[in-house]
Amino acid sequence: MPQIHIANIDNENMVADRSAIDFSFRSVSAMCARRMAWFAEPGDIVVLPNDLSEEMKGYIGRWMGVPPESVSYVFPDFPQEEMRPLGGAELSHPSLLQRLKDAKSGRTDWKLRPYYHDRTIRRLARDLSIEECRGDRFQPFLRDGGAEILNDKGTFRNLAAGRGISLAAGEVCKSADELAGAVAGLIRATGAVIIKQNRHSGAEGNIIVSLSDDVSTQGALRLVFLDSANSIPEEAEELWRELASDGQGIVVVESYHPVQAILYAEYDVDPALNCVRFLNWGEQRMEPIFMGFVIPPDIPPFAAAEFVAGATELARITCDLGFAGLMDVDGIVTADGHVIFNEINARSGGCSHIHRIASKLLGRDYGDRSVIVSHNRVTVSNPHAVRSLLRGASGEFGFDRETRTGIIVTSEDLAISGMVEFMAIAPTKEEAVIIEQSFEAAITRPLPRADERPSDSSEFNIPRIPAA
Repeated sequence: MPQIHIANIDNENMVADRSAIDFSFRSVSAMCARRMAWFAEPGDIVVLPNDLSEEMKGYIGRWMGVPPESVSYVFPDFPQEEMRPLGGAELSHPSLLQRLKDAKSGRTDWKLRPYYHDRTIRRLARDLSIEECRGDRFQPFLRDGGAEILNDKGTFRNLAAGRGISLAAGEVCKSADELAGAVAGLIRATGAVIIKQNRHSGAEGNIIVSLSDDVSTQGALRLVFLDSANSIPEEAEELWRELASDGQGIVVVESYHPVQAILYAEYDVDPALNCVRFLNWGEQRMEPIFMGFVIPPDIPPFAAAEFVAGATELARITCDLGFAGLMDVDGIVTADGHVIFNEINARSGGCSHIHRIASKLLGRDYGDRSVIVSHNRVTVSNPHAVRSLLRGASGEFGFDRETRTGIIVTSEDLAISGMVEFMAIAPTKEEAVIIEQSFEAAITRPLPRADERPSDSSEFNIPRIPAA
């Protein structure tokens, strides 16, 4: 059955206030959306905010064994400066719908595979006459917006508490007064709290409030330092105006714990079979917000078992409710060794395409024999080194199937933001980090003068990887 892959990342259910996002955010969001191209099989359609470069299409096709011309790419015909994430308005736009209908070529056996199965996807299915022709209608839970409530941080606390899942001490607040009271009460435990917008992703909507100015800001946009508890009411009023401006009127406050690891685990949920299937897990790299993974993580065995057990229980909750598809669970191991869970993401994640690539190139057991270190949003000053890989000139960094070592470019936006995403693969974490650092040095160093460049940029010389 052919699939329509819909890269609706950063839709209205993921970004608290889409009216406030600027072009720089939108261009990076589009780069993230283009990760969905790795899932396409021959005959599929991929719906994106804008098109992939021809180099990237060819690159993905070579590694995945999918001829680039066998995949159709559909995107809005908005001018570049008006490019924006695929939300309800974009996916219901008449011109995009017509492009999709044309790409369907009269076939009636299509299956929708969205990044995020919100209610917009139900409307899109109706507009494309897909839901009726599939024979198996969407799960009622998804059809009525169930995935949206699972991505609420407040709802997560309700569900997790009901199953005895380990949570940070916290409160769901619906007014500035409640926020002030929660901060005042919770800040005593560790000297800091983290305030989270109810719906956001990648730690973009998180702020740490602390009575100390030397607290780490991992997992948050910024730190707010209070010189005394007396200033909490005034600061809470200001933070409420900032974080509740999306009209939802909900923020979550939790005690903030120093961490030794920030973890995730991804599952494939199938309510028809009443099962959840573990796919992969890893450590999230925060700089201070999410910028990549280490897969698998290197943490103590009992903490590892406790995290996977709790994550699986949370995945079971989503299955019991009727959720279907990819989802992941986030949590931490605190500095003193306790496992605490943070949220459910009932959608595809930043790990999903990495798992797809690794399974194809390394086999399903890749986590037993290899380590992956990924890095997102790297600004490129030397695009020749990136393009040489995309064009097939592997040089010293190209991935080698026999040694299971090298770089895979996972997405690029050289034409607009000048950024790239990639993953370094090696038998050990130490080797993967060396490859990552060497490749990053090659693509971020200043360009040589015109008279120093080779005539064929595809043959640009990339420095040798240092020995581990």
